[in-house]
Amino acid sequence: MALARPVPFGQVISNLDVRPAPLPTGSGLSSIAWSDVDTVVGRPAATDLFPGQVLPPDALRADPLPAAGDAVIGIAVGPGQVPTTPLTVRDEVLVVRLDDPASSVRALVLAVGSPDVSGRRTVDLLVPERIVPSLARAAGDDRTVLVLVGRG
Repeated sequence: MALARPVPFGQVISNLDVRPAPLPTGSGLSSIAWSDVDTVVGRPAATDLFPGQVLPPDALRADPLPAAGDAVIGIAVGPGQVPTTPLTVRDEVLVVRLDDPASSVRALVLAVGSPDVSGRRTVDLLVPERIVPSLARAAGDDRTVLVLVGRG
C-alpha cells in the first residue's frame, strides 16, 4: 500500500489517501498489504505521510488525537504573542501566562489557524487533560504568549 496524497500527522486516513502499490520480491521494504486496507482507513497518521510513499505499519496511530487523558485546546494569539518563526504541526511550545509565569506548561501544536482581520489566530494545542482548566483562562487572554521550544 502506498499514499495517493499527503496525509499530515494526526489526520485520519481515508480511502482516497491510499492506493495499491506492488513491491518487488526481496525489496526489504515493510508495507501494509492492500488486502488490509480496511485496517488502515479510519486510523490517524503517526507522522507526516507523502504521496508515493510506501505505508509502513508504524506510520499509523492506534488511537485518534486526543488520546485518553489528553485534550485539544485552542489558544487565541495575536502579533507579538507568538514567534515570527511560523509554528507548524508537532512543534513543542511553552504556554506562558505573563501574569503567572510559574504556571507555564508545555504543549504540542496540532494546527495553526489563519489570522483574522486583526492578526489574531487560534493555535490548537495537545495538552494533558488535567491542565485544561488553567489553560482555559489563557485561551483568549492577551497576556498569554507561546514560546517555541522544540521543532517537530
